[in-house]
Amino acid sequence: MQVPDPGESDFATTHPDIAAEWHQDLNVKRPEHVKATSTMRIWWRCAHGHTWQAMVRTRVRGV
Repeated sequence: MQVPDPGESDFATTHPDIAAEWHQDLNVKRPEHVKATSTMRIWWRCAHGHTWQAMVRTRVRGV
């Protein structure tokens, strides 16, 4: 498991625009607890309220 350096290599710091879509209610972990290369499947919520699951690294790659 990859452990990020807080404020340096965590997903919230490296990709704040994507981390803003992190579903706060459906995920156990927070964006500060994973790296952008994580293969964890996370729940996301867009500005229109749609929810879906995708790996963190997939979102970073823009797929």
